[in-house]
Amino acid sequence: MKINVSIIKGIIGAFLDTLLKMAVVALLVMYTIRFAHTAYEFGFRLFTEEPVAEAPGLDVKVTIPKGSNARDIGKILEERGLINDANLFFVQELISDYRGKLAAGTYTLNTSWTPDQMMAEMAGEEAEEAEKTEGK
Repeated sequence: MKINVSIIKGIIGAFLDTLLKMAVVALLVMYTIRFAHTAYEFGFRLFTEEPVAEAPGLDVKVTIPKGSNARDIGKILEERGLINDANLFFVQELISDYRGKLAAGTYTLNTSWTPDQMMAEMAGEEAEEAEKTEGK
């Protein structure tokens, strides 16, 4: 019985082609799952972000320079240990009632405050008001 080499090469080529396609699909599925998980966590934290410390927390004096936007403020707060994620703070400010209202100045913020309470303070509103609106 004579074995045709071209048929064997064709079978091996088809097998390798299928194997490569399966590997690509597996990678796409893995990265899609990873992205979906990360997006879900970010979205969940967007509305349920907890303070970095339990009450009574620590008072931290923070100076927000003139011309700072929400992204800059988030970086300052993260560096000072008041929030966990500057990017999350930026998006929270975008969808909050305080959008564009955060003012430059020196503030005493507490590590037991939520980002919403900190935004209320920096927007010139009382922290107690922020607590009331969070309870809704």
